[in-house]
Amino acid sequence: MQKKIIHVSSFLMKLSLLALSALIISAGVLYASPGLAQRLDNTRLKVSFRNEPLTSCLQRVSALSSIQFAFNPAELESLKSSQLQFNRTTVRRILETLLSETDLVFEENKGLVVIYKPVPDTSASTAPTPVREEITGQVRNKEGEPLPGVTVKVKGGSSGAVTDANGQFRVLADPGAVLQFSALGYEMQDVTVPAGKEGLRIMLVEKINNLDQLVVVGYGTQRKSDLTGAISSVRAAEIKDLPVRSMNEALQGRAAGVYVTKGSGAAGAGSDIIIRGAASINGIGPLYIVDGVRMGTGNNFNIQDVASVEVLKDAASASIYGAQAAGGVILITTKKGRNQQKMQVNFSANYGWRNAVSLPVLLGTPDYIAARKNIGQDYTQGKPVNELPDTDWMEALFRSGVEQTYNLSVSGGSNKSVYFLSANYQKEEGIKTGNWFERYGLRINSEHQLSKRLKFGENLYAWKTRNRPVDGGIPYRSIPTMLVYDPNNPTDKTWGVVPDGFGGDNPVGQALVRDINNNYFALEGNAYADWQIIEGLNLRTTFGAAIGGKDETTFEPIYFWGKVNNGISKLNKAQDHWENLSANLVLTYARSFGAHDLKAMAGYEVLKNDGSFTSVGAQDFKLSPSYNTALSIQNTRTGDGGITLSRTLSQFGRINYGYGGRYLLAASIRRDGSDKFSPANKWGVFPSVSGGWRISEESFVKGKFAWLDNLKLRAGWGKLGNDGIGQFLYDRSYRYISRHNYGNGVVTGWGISKFPNEDIKWEEVAQTDLGIDLSVLRERLSITADWYNRITSNMLYDLPMPATGGLGFSTTKVNLGKIQNKGFEIAATWQETHGAFNYSVSGNASFNSNKVLKLGLPNAVLQNGWPGDYWNGNTSRTEDGYPMGQFYGFITDGLFTTNDEVQQLNSKAPGGLYWKAETGAGDLRYRDLNGDGKIDDRDKTYIGNPWPAMIYGLNLQAQYKGISLTVLFQGVNGMDIYYGNRRLNQTFSADYNTTADIFGLSYFGNNGLTEKPRMGYFDAGNNYKQDPSGNYKEISSYFVENGAYVKLKTLQVAYDLPKRILEKAKLSQLRISLNAQNLLTFTKYSGLDPELGGGVRERGIENQGLYPQTRYIGFGLELSF
Repeated sequence: MQKKIIHVSSFLMKLSLLALSALIISAGVLYASPGLAQRLDNTRLKVSFRNEPLTSCLQRVSALSSIQFAFNPAELESLKSSQLQFNRTTVRRILETLLSETDLVFEENKGLVVIYKPVPDTSASTAPTPVREEITGQVRNKEGEPLPGVTVKVKGGSSGAVTDANGQFRVLADPGAVLQFSALGYEMQDVTVPAGKEGLRIMLVEKINNLDQLVVVGYGTQRKSDLTGAISSVRAAEIKDLPVRSMNEALQGRAAGVYVTKGSGAAGAGSDIIIRGAASINGIGPLYIVDGVRMGTGNNFNIQDVASVEVLKDAASASIYGAQAAGGVILITTKKGRNQQKMQVNFSANYGWRNAVSLPVLLGTPDYIAARKNIGQDYTQGKPVNELPDTDWMEALFRSGVEQTYNLSVSGGSNKSVYFLSANYQKEEGIKTGNWFERYGLRINSEHQLSKRLKFGENLYAWKTRNRPVDGGIPYRSIPTMLVYDPNNPTDKTWGVVPDGFGGDNPVGQALVRDINNNYFALEGNAYADWQIIEGLNLRTTFGAAIGGKDETTFEPIYFWGKVNNGISKLNKAQDHWENLSANLVLTYARSFGAHDLKAMAGYEVLKNDGSFTSVGAQDFKLSPSYNTALSIQNTRTGDGGITLSRTLSQFGRINYGYGGRYLLAASIRRDGSDKFSPANKWGVFPSVSGGWRISEESFVKGKFAWLDNLKLRAGWGKLGNDGIGQFLYDRSYRYISRHNYGNGVVTGWGISKFPNEDIKWEEVAQTDLGIDLSVLRERLSITADWYNRITSNMLYDLPMPATGGLGFSTTKVNLGKIQNKGFEIAATWQETHGAFNYSVSGNASFNSNKVLKLGLPNAVLQNGWPGDYWNGNTSRTEDGYPMGQFYGFITDGLFTTNDEVQQLNSKAPGGLYWKAETGAGDLRYRDLNGDGKIDDRDKTYIGNPWPAMIYGLNLQAQYKGISLTVLFQGVNGMDIYYGNRRLNQTFSADYNTTADIFGLSYFGNNGLTEKPRMGYFDAGNNYKQDPSGNYKEISSYFVENGAYVKLKTLQVAYDLPKRILEKAKLSQLRISLNAQNLLTFTKYSGLDPELGGGVRERGIENQGLYPQTRYIGFGLELSF
């Protein structure tokens, strides 16, 4: 069966390439596209209308014919079509019929069809005519792009104009006249012009929730009013200028139900994303589809290339992607040029600085010596304190990191071709010495209309990233009496040497001494051909490819830091190569007849992923650094390597049906076959069904409530899959082993390395969704709300196998688990325009509850979570009946205030001990949950939840003339954090440093009882007993804090220079901006930063390996011509 899938996959991929080539080659003999007049007369459509708004009718005609219309929405606002049906009718005849019952006419103007109300002839009037002036200007959108086809009308007058391909207009108007600007999909704007005013610069604001706008869905598009699933859309304008490293980070706070955390501030660090709760103990991320093909959107991706983003959150929307959609789907469309667009060049530059949001202050030498003496340790090295070094390792290791980003793009188009090209460069210095990230990117998107029915295009993105990582975390294991650099170092004359009594390394040397060069690169993209076979029947073939690799090199030279040193140089290299190919054929049919709308889609797809990896190592080099293993003077070299491969074959389909614009029904199904599963379970089927009821279109509602624009109820159900497992788990694998035979010594040979599971299959997520969409007051206010219930079944679980099986303590994956995520989410937007001032306020909130219904075997428990060195056990626990990764430990009831209090409990305890033998005043008092009079593991319980009860975002955008403001607040509520670094901030752990908090501990130095647990005590022999009661070792609620926060995540203030200045410089736009990210944090959490990531079973833990979060402040420049 596996060979069959591979052969069929190869055949389909070749067939897709042949089809694509044939469509393109055959197009070369076709005639060129005719002009607009000919297109009006020659383009024939099959379409029907049923008492629809005239604007909706025109948009459908435009979508079917690729002819652009310009009109004043106010003139068409109350107009509707009658019941009309056209069968292969010319566009000209359709327009004449649609407008026949109105007082509107149409004419051709510079490639556009302009629809307007003719002005009555007033030439016979004897009234004096005021002196009129010629008013000129340009209309653009928020991104500064010229808007063609905008209707410019003198309010209350007879003059009017339509903007040309460059957004320019000229109109005659009386002094003090009010010009009215209107265009489909944009808010109407009135502008009063003083006498003699020239060079007006008008910016139209897009209607965010226009019901007629097209939304990208799987393998197609739909009108927003016809959607029956839960889809969040994010506009490119909201994210294009953000100083972020990935698409995940750009979505933070902007889409309901999407939980994004950036747990590290390292240069180039990514963010994790969870859509509608964690669906598996193994973690499931979303599937990214860029321009129709699978593609990564991490730090390699240029966000300024993005045109639109859609997040498919429910099964009804995402099931068309089947086995890879269990974590949701994110659809990204990149930019293209526009027809009849003059070439536009855009350049943007951003330059700024990143600094740590919060850093602890470690003890300097005088305080360090004093604190160590309080526990009986002398670190003076026999010298006066003022003669010892006093190194501030935080200042030596951390810095202000410079970040710079540059982007250049060129776009344009004719009546037959459109294009978009961009190049980008980004460099980020980490806030930690030695850490940096760099990216180069080049994109080419184009599309060509070879004939009226055939077009082809490509979307290509080539990128390369480089980075130098460093170990994260605060240098707690450091000592201030050590120099950073020491010319007296007997070995290398460079690095400071470790003093006596300290076993750590030189933190700055550790960050800089290695020569690290990591490179990652790829060419990703697709080529496609789109053929309209007949009216309403369309065939699209797409071939996608992502070919890339990595090259990582680390050279570690000889160095000497005293007790810590490296006496032999080492070289390690790792290289990977991967090649991911895809091909699909999609056939779409759309037809309207009477009150019925039908759209059907069927497709076939193949995915082929191949990879290889190689790693080598060598040591002892005379030349430093060395990058060639042949330069090693030893013969001992190591090497490893292998290959990876996977194949997937899929068939899918979808049907959308609508009746009367009121009743909507959608159903989809996908069948995936994967070589990851045994023949019995190789195929998975993922269906979905959803429906919608537009109550606002019912006769008993429509026209009776002037304030109501749209009211729709939605419901959907579907299944999604997860195939994110390793290869060949269903089959035996072998390895070279050594075994003792208890007679003749060790016997070597080949043996089974794992237990196969022939029944292994997909993880499945079944989801139910109920939603409501509401817009009122001419779409100024829109609200969307959804309730959902997600059940993951057949969850993969690592089942422990008995050691008697011959493989030692091993596990095998089985489908046993079950998890539920249930929640509610709401999003609302208010937008309004008052003359030259416009603004929008949007907010979203999501509430999710996660629960493990069945983990695997009865009483199965998973322990995870590392709080740092020297702790007893893990922080997090996952078991049936609770959310994943809950903090688990002792509940503390304050401190013991006296030794008598301890002795009273000891006297009642079985065995004479309530807790530890040396527990005393100043120690944490753990709660006896089971009431047996003593503390042990049976008194441990759940002490915190790292999953927020609510996540939310609030976005404000405002523009007044040339000034614009963007603000994003993002936050979480009802979340706990395990503050593992509190141990390091309050006490000495072995030879680690700490902060001044140590001087506030109970019975430390001359202290009595305080609110902080003691670190230890001196016994009768004057020996210091450190932490005898485990105050800073046991997992307890003392270290659990409220992790709720609100962040001012984004702040941007921008100014666009007036057109009169730009014209002198021959520019169409010049914008300067002040940008800030992660500017303010409001929280009760006392650690570094409450925004913490982690795996689904070990989240919300601040430990010593955490790279601090950063704050960015910088400036931006954008110009266009």
